[in-house]
Amino acid sequence: MKELDIHSVTVNKWKAASASQTKVEQRPNLLKQDFSTTGLNQKWTADMTYIQTKRNGWCYLSTIMDLHSRRIIGYSFSKKMDTDLVLKALESAVKNRTITGDLIIHTDLGSQYTSDDYNQRLTELHIRHSYSRKGCPYDNAPMESFHASLKKECVYPVPVFKNYETAAAVLFEYVHAFYNRKRVLSPVKLTLIKTKTQFFLSDQIVVIFRHGLVISFSGNELIREVHYSSTNLFL
Repeated sequence: MKELDIHSVTVNKWKAASASQTKVEQRPNLLKQDFSTTGLNQKWTADMTYIQTKRNGWCYLSTIMDLHSRRIIGYSFSKKMDTDLVLKALESAVKNRTITGDLIIHTDLGSQYTSDDYNQRLTELHIRHSYSRKGCPYDNAPMESFHASLKKECVYPVPVFKNYETAAAVLFEYVHAFYNRKRVLSPVKLTLIKTKTQFFLSDQIVVIFRHGLVISFSGNELIREVHYSSTNLFL
């Protein structure tokens, strides 16, 4: 072969896709970036994000949004990123809403959302599961937008949270006292009025967190000053 200048041609060995890979690729994308609705409890979207703390390291927030109201209706915060985290967020949403019609919940392809336990619970609740395509965050754009607002307005402007408990308190207040009640309804005016002990915005929005922490919001921006009592939450 050498004398005749004949060379062998190698072909990469074919490798069958694993059952888990095939299973993930076949997950349906029912939403297809159609986020429109005509009423509540037609389309929900869910996702997780990382929150860093000094004492407990990374913690994990799981949220569910109703695409009609754009409010967060399900919520769970944990030191572990496991199936239990997303199941608790789901149960939280179910307790807050009455499911009467055809409901779709949209998630990414994370192992927590593709788990048998999670999908079994969805089946029990008669909720159809829709999945983002692999590597396509635009398929879950509303939830990506919420997490961007959360990080920009609540997480990044302050030092690393002291511990899990502190992060849990601040995140709870941000979601329920500010985002759901004010943020999704209308933008906040920019005029800031300072009183003796509190900061108020011109449209009467004030966010006072537990333990004396006060954070002021201005439009889409969080005013970078963070005022808190003698109890230092961010050591």
